[in-house]
Amino acid sequence: MHHSFLKTACGLWFCAVAGAVGMAQGTLAGIPGPSLNGFSPAQGAQGTTVTITFTGNGFVAPGLGLEFTPSLGLAVSNPHVVSITQISAQVQIDPSAPIGAHEVLLKVNGHALRSKVPFIVTAGMPCGTSGTRPCPRGAGTGTAPPALRGFSPTQAEQGSTVTLTLTGVNFSSPAGIQFTPGKGITVQSATLVNPGQIQTQVVVAPDAPLGPRAVALTLGKTPLPAQNPFTVIPAAGRQDGAMQILRLVPNQISAGSQGVELTMEGRDFVPGTLVNFSGLAGAAPDVVVIGIPLYVNSTEMRVTINVLPLALPGGRDVQLHTPKQDTVTGKGMLNVLAAIAKPPTPSLQLSAAPDPHITIQFAKAPAGFAVIVERQAGLDEAWIRIGAPVEDQDSVADNAPPSVRPLAYRVSYVSADGKVGPASDPAVAPDH
Repeated sequence: MHHSFLKTACGLWFCAVAGAVGMAQGTLAGIPGPSLNGFSPAQGAQGTTVTITFTGNGFVAPGLGLEFTPSLGLAVSNPHVVSITQISAQVQIDPSAPIGAHEVLLKVNGHALRSKVPFIVTAGMPCGTSGTRPCPRGAGTGTAPPALRGFSPTQAEQGSTVTLTLTGVNFSSPAGIQFTPGKGITVQSATLVNPGQIQTQVVVAPDAPLGPRAVALTLGKTPLPAQNPFTVIPAAGRQDGAMQILRLVPNQISAGSQGVELTMEGRDFVPGTLVNFSGLAGAAPDVVVIGIPLYVNSTEMRVTINVLPLALPGGRDVQLHTPKQDTVTGKGMLNVLAAIAKPPTPSLQLSAAPDPHITIQFAKAPAGFAVIVERQAGLDEAWIRIGAPVEDQDSVADNAPPSVRPLAYRVSYVSADGKVGPASDPAVAPDH
């Protein structure tokens, strides 16, 4: 009976193996090839490594590959089949990788599967400076001299405003950009996005001389000349009397901003002109015009906008549409910045220490914030700050003199740039 059982079991095992082989052969010989449904996550920040998971059908191990276009700053490692419906790969994003959309091509067993949606590289968080995280692999402030690798775009038309993005390593502030010769070119603003990227708004006057200009980035007292020039080219199809946008004021807005009024300066504006803003790299628009644009005169218009909280950093085109269906575009004239972190609301507790001290206890401030402690002597009295903001502490002792009998205390968080968040609910001092 035992022998019969083994024989039966082996027979079952043989049938199972033969069936699996037959199924594998059927899959290989079948008509349907691998297909790609999508991938996640669809974005990653500069200076990080993300694990991307692809979903689909018919995934097999031979001939795996993952490519991005453009590929600069994106390194792929360890692509492998998790299951017949899932492939995983790691993507290392260099701190200087270009921000924006990158086309995705997954290769499976000789089949090229192109994604319908791109992978988006977003601006990395600053590192290596006071109040920020350490830079990975020793990069950042103080480890190596800064270097300028390049910039884009490398040309602009007369009468246009462009967002110039400079890439490199170990950037810091203050930063400045200089063009030589500089006639007809105005640098409106320069922003340190992270140690690998600086963005600036460049206004090219309608009468700016044509031709190349030498470009130099200055970090403090360190000049970094660019290897290639910036070239002013003629305005395409510019005719006298044609409407033109010269600049936006302000030209930089943070993601999540609400009800911001922009002033457009230009030439030959007409009443009834509508305004809209493009999305980043062909994505859906994330800068929304509120209400009807205000026509002031032929050289000035005003428009109120909201920027969606999840809007990615980068330049946005502005488009004007006249009642006669004429359209004028200002390339990259509005620069969207990363959302500003808002300080959270803290909580606190009070405990009586040896008289006359009172200990104010609270949760430690999150990274990038410090704690402000304040006391109030009476209901109608002003709140008085106790000492300087503190970091990496969860309590402060108030050594008030005997003549001061505090009524209540409160705490709040303050960010590195001085923005104070909402205060906690007041806590009544002991003996009140």
